[in-house]
Order: sequence, then structure tokens, then C-alpha cells
Amino acid sequence: MVEQMLKLNDTGWHARRWSRAGVGIACLGDFRSEYPSLEMWESLVTLCSTLCHWIGVCEIYSHSELPFASKDPEKQCPGKNLDMDRLRGSVTQKVKNSATDLTRLGKDLILENYGIVLR
Repeated sequence: MVEQMLKLNDTGWHARRWSRAGVGIACLGDFRSEYPSLEMWESLVTLCSTLCHWIGVCEIYSHSELPFASKDPEKQCPGKNLDMDRLRGSVTQKVKNSATDLTRLGKDLILENYGIVLR
């Protein structure tokens, strides 16, 4: 299930110095010790690729990859079992594969087909 908590132009304080410059996505689970389910993975890839289309920017980082995103320098977020390089690759591929569909159908219809509402 994908659930929107804030409007895209609202600031959610999720990554200290980076909160205003990005959209925070939270996945339930501890990916230091468990893996995302297939359904969670597919939802995450779909959400990220849809946001890339919608916003026009496709830069995906974890907390651990952003300098000063946390007060805790040892923070592992999302954890080694949610592979950020694989996520970026999957999102890039999905964006490339759906680019013609996006221009033909329009953003709102694509979002509706994915069951995602962006306010």
C-alpha cells in the first residue's frame, strides 16, 4: 500500500538539511536485518518512477548517502538489505520504458492507473 502523508509542497522533516529539497519516502521495516517484500519493492519502484515523471527530477538518495542528513553518523538508513543502486537502476529503467506512455496518456492517468494520488 502506498499512502501519501503530506502534500508535495509541504516540508516533512525527514533528513535534516535536505528536507526542503526533497520528497521523503518511508518504507516500513528494518532493512538492516530484513529484506523488502516483492510487493513493497514494486510499489517503491513505481512510486519513485512516478514521482520522477511528475516532478521532472530523478535523484534518489538514502539518509546514509546525504551528508549531515542525520545527527547520528552511524545511522544506517535504509539499511544494507534495501539496495539503493538496484533501486536507482530499476527506477531509471521504468522511467525509460514508460516515457512514451506518459506523454500519450498524461500524468494524471498514469498516476490513477498506479493508484497514487498526489495532492
